[in-house]
Amino acid sequence: MKLTQKDKYKITSDWQKEYPSYQKYKNLQLLKRYGPLLFWIYLKPVYGEEHYVPVFFIHSLLSNKDTISLNVQHALLNQKNVEDSISLTRHNKELNQLSKRIAKQVLLLTDDPVNFYSIQKFYKEFIQAEAGYPIYAIIDYLLFLAWANKKDIFDQEFIFYDSLMKKFPTEL
Repeated sequence: MKLTQKDKYKITSDWQKEYPSYQKYKNLQLLKRYGPLLFWIYLKPVYGEEHYVPVFFIHSLLSNKDTISLNVQHALLNQKNVEDSISLTRHNKELNQLSKRIAKQVLLLTDDPVNFYSIQKFYKEFIQAEAGYPIYAIIDYLLFLAWANKKDIFDQEFIFYDSLMKKFPTEL
């Protein structure tokens, strides 16, 4: 059965109780700001909006984008390492366990206060794990390093990622 607006409101409110440092942005979306970065919990509807998948992502306000980007993200994964979808029934029975599972998978959710190194680690792990060509994630990461005034790290990472991106196909 498709999630109703009332269901979506309840799901959002329940997740906000699990992560009180996040504010409700819209139904199925929670938000926390760290400097120029927005940490987002998106409770992404799937299966014709009968289930949802919790997805953590970072959106950078440093880049010149008109839309919210999902460049750097991590969805709740199950034992088979694929997105774990949640029905309303399962949500009502297992929310606390599900919340703990994604917190183990995404340490930034519970890092309070968040620090530079945990953000750096998240970006780097995402970029390394990405199967495609994470150009925008790399750009967001480098912009974050510049904003954080980490010149030595920026210089090293710029050289590394510049040489990596030169290996990408030119038709991206």
